[in-house]
Amino acid sequence: MERKDRIDGFGALALIGFATVLAFNQVVVKHGTA
Repeated sequence: MERKDRIDGFGALALIGFATVLAFNQVVVKHGTA
């Protein structure tokens, strides 16, 4: 149970971090080309 919670927490953190990087990348590209 503890191991599964740890994996779920890491997965959620990785997903949030990945989404943040993608969103930040979009903003940089948009401002860079404009």
